[in-house]
Amino acid sequence: MIFRLRQTYHLRYLMYGAALILVMGIFIPEQGSCQKSKPVSSINQRDSQALTALNDAISALGGTQLLRGGGSIAIGSETQGTETSQFIWKNSGEEFRYETTGSTGQPTIIVSGHGSPRASQQGQEVALPAEVRETDIPFLLTAYKLASLISDSNVSLTYLGMQTLNGNPSTAIRTWNTADQLVSRITLETWYFDPHSRLPIAVEYFAPNLARRGEGSYVTTYFSDYKEQNGMQIPFAVETQMDGMSPVRITIQSIAFDQDIEVSQFDLK
Repeated sequence: MIFRLRQTYHLRYLMYGAALILVMGIFIPEQGSCQKSKPVSSINQRDSQALTALNDAISALGGTQLLRGGGSIAIGSETQGTETSQFIWKNSGEEFRYETTGSTGQPTIIVSGHGSPRASQQGQEVALPAEVRETDIPFLLTAYKLASLISDSNVSLTYLGMQTLNGNPSTAIRTWNTADQLVSRITLETWYFDPHSRLPIAVEYFAPNLARRGEGSYVTTYFSDYKEQNGMQIPFAVETQMDGMSPVRITIQSIAFDQDIEVSQFDLK
């Protein structure tokens, strides 16, 4: 089963996380490469070119208006090696519920818990660090994620200029939350945008280790197969790569917006 609940695994929100590195929260085995997070400047700078790149990307994605009307529900599958799991991902603002079921038929559930995130597998519950919420906005809803970087005055935005990613040109920016040193380290992200379509094509970020603060692994998530859904561009294919681990591939089968989601869904029942 891709998802395993052990404190010695890394967690990163699924899309920002599946195995879930990616989209909402991925648990990564301890055997994966583990490194110290990179030091980050505490100086908050907001480059005008970085702001322009973010706003251009949000416009290309269709804006964020639709995301303000209610919750979203995504259904899809994630594959790592020969293992495939099905998932349902519910999101409303900063709250989320991620459920995945693998070959055993036993569900794994991760919830935001209204500020007290928790995870459950095979009837066993684990409390997750509060800083998990710093990475709780899903990469699937890229317009929402990028807008959150602009609206948070604690987030530093640095324009890196044109970069080469997998042999192709891209516009790159780097972001991190300057609230404190720990948060700065775990929220460090480098975003890459297609210079023509302005759509996000990848993001590099740090997946923290749940057992050892300040340690974890650097991960790259790629976005592709953009499709229009209710006026928004959604990446229906996402792949997450980390040194020493098999890639995690997520395929979105459907996504619905403006959904009424009961607040109790964001707690474990």
